[in-house]
Amino acid sequence: MAYLDWSADYSIGVEIFDNEHKGLMAILNDLHAVLGSGHDRAEVERLCYRLMEHAIQHFRHEEMYFEDWAYPRRVEHANAHKNLRREIFALQSKLLANPAQEGGQALSIFLKEWLTRHILTDDREYGAFLREKGLR
Repeated sequence: MAYLDWSADYSIGVEIFDNEHKGLMAILNDLHAVLGSGHDRAEVERLCYRLMEHAIQHFRHEEMYFEDWAYPRRVEHANAHKNLRREIFALQSKLLANPAQEGGQALSIFLKEWLTRHILTDDREYGAFLREKGLR
């Protein structure tokens, strides 16, 4: 069983963003598995980089749609992204400086909780907005 399984509950109804969310979950699952299996430092670094790269690309993509479609909560949503980037950088820096089990677990737990809460609240809201505009 994966650390974080995709289910229809996480769907926001806009395929492109659902696919990106699935990708974030897959990377988080890979990172969690590596952290739980003895810390291959090179693999941890690779997955941390991949996770940040995917998250940043996803956030930019969302924010582009927010601007294009004049999403009314675009500023608040972009600020949530900014705060998450800051938090992930801090946790990753600690983990990579000292790849102890606790640091990896803290990063995994934080990301799982943030991602699920963010998708189920903020992202669902913009999903409804974009669907009203005709996007699927």
